Amino acid sequence: MNILRPTPATSVLKCLGMVLAGSALYGVAFGIWRSPLQACYSAIKMPLLFLSIVATSGTANAMLSQALGAGLSFRQVFRCIAIGMAIAAALLGALSPVALFFAVQLPVSSAAYPWVLLGHTALVGLCGTVGIIHLHRLLRTLTTMPNRVLTAWFLVSGFVGCQLSWIFSPFLAMPDRPEPFFNPAAFSGNFYEYLWHTLFGGA
Repeated sequence: MNILRPTPATSVLKCLGMVLAGSALYGVAFGIWRSPLQACYSAIKMPLLFLSIVATSGTANAMLSQALGAGLSFRQVFRCIAIGMAIAAALLGALSPVALFFAVQLPVSSAAYPWVLLGHTALVGLCGTVGIIHLHRLLRTLTTMPNRVLTAWFLVSGFVGCQLSWIFSPFLAMPDRPEPFFNPAAFSGNFYEYLWHTLFGGA
């Protein structure tokens, strides 16, 4: 299967396998800067995050597609979401050796932490963007309103992905803090509150 040349018949199971493998590899590269324990945690949580996004946003986007009159079945929607996520995960897996190399070169310090986190976030965003581009190409073969459908899916998946990433965090704990498997504050706040406090200090 050439994941970068998806078709409407591309296997969902093969896509999910690619999601598992690629995201787990990148999870190791993501967490290894902090410690081997963090690398193990992130290797488990990255696939959980990606699969949760596929399941949650796939369900929401399937209902949204029906409301938009896009003519897409639930099976087609889930296949499209799985393909987009598989492309992103495959690219992340391919780039994990590069990310791993740079991670082990940097000192584990509070000063380096935001830059390491920013670099990983940017790389995940870049690979996600490539997945969206290929998803748009696929939608053009399935519906007469690919732009409208993709915009709606992007908004829903972005909202879902941000909140789920908060629940599954931290993928990279700060050097001076413990390394919990899950965020202790996951259900007492949300991603958007965290972002507001980070940017504006709760003002």
